[in-house]
Amino acid sequence: MDPLLKAMTLHDPDSTHVVAYADDIVLLVAGNTRRQVIRSTERALEIINSWANVRGLAFSKEKSVMVPLKGGLVPGFTARFGDSTITSVEHTKYLGLTLQSNFYFDLHAINLLESSTDMFSRLKSIRKSKWWTSPELATMIYKAVYIPRVTYGATTWFNRLRNKEDIKKKLTSAQRRTLLAITGAYKTSSTHALQVITGTPPIVQHIQYKIDIENGTTPEEAKTKCLDEWQTLWNNSSKGRWTFSFLPSIRQRLVTPITFDHYTCQIITGHGDFNYKLHGFNLVDNPTCSCGHTIEDARHILEDCTKANQHRVRLRRTMELSGASWPYENTEYIKNRKSWEALTIFATCYLKDKEKERLERR
Repeated sequence: MDPLLKAMTLHDPDSTHVVAYADDIVLLVAGNTRRQVIRSTERALEIINSWANVRGLAFSKEKSVMVPLKGGLVPGFTARFGDSTITSVEHTKYLGLTLQSNFYFDLHAINLLESSTDMFSRLKSIRKSKWWTSPELATMIYKAVYIPRVTYGATTWFNRLRNKEDIKKKLTSAQRRTLLAITGAYKTSSTHALQVITGTPPIVQHIQYKIDIENGTTPEEAKTKCLDEWQTLWNNSSKGRWTFSFLPSIRQRLVTPITFDHYTCQIITGHGDFNYKLHGFNLVDNPTCSCGHTIEDARHILEDCTKANQHRVRLRRTMELSGASWPYENTEYIKNRKSWEALTIFATCYLKDKEKERLERR
């Protein structure tokens, strides 16, 4: 490529630049008018075409496009390229980034989220089938596949979108869908709660964490900044307050190896097979518990529902062996693995019993 780069530089060093990677070439052309831009582009393309012909190479005219990056040029104009023409378009993809007019990256973010979220939609289908995928494996896929895809090239595109609240909401919405697939939680569960349960930072903070490291911030400093911002968001959120009673500290959650599944998430989010919640969506006739209590919610099931007595006895026995005495705060469950496992067993046994009773009544 050196001879080509030299030829381009000698041709028009101020307005023409070539960026090459593998077999992809980007030609950047500047000009004061559309006519000047087209003229400079055609001269540069003539040099490129001659260089390729001498070496027995050919460029794909079908894959060659122009994108006006700034200056208000309206796509649709053309430029000669050998015996063909190149048409200008609103956007194109280069090295994994969708480039738009005026250096917008909105479409890149949207396309990226759609393709990445589709992967977890398939994962959710697998979870419902006999080829069940564990939350641990799903979390590993999220960290090893989803995050690298979403953060790819973020130093280029994210700063252009930082102040666009609609794009940030779409980023968060896409992350929410993946976390629902990972946890098996009810769709009404708080996004903030899902992030804490899975130990995955809000996507905007995670992207900024990656950018900070690429810009020279030490991993330790970038992590501290990310966790501090995440903790502030969690403290100030009006959502997921029942989950907050279990997991108020982000740092403690991250150093505590907890498991979660469809049933545990119901108990710790408060969103699930509880008449109080279901009644709010007109899915059951009343919010009362079958034990006679006026409200069946997660707190009632965990603390005083008589129908859960058998399961609760086992739960409290484990908690007492761990040093806790009733009544205790929900934060006691995360202090050690056995306590959390006991909570998981309680949630699974009670909610499966309820499912069984409902099937028997049909």
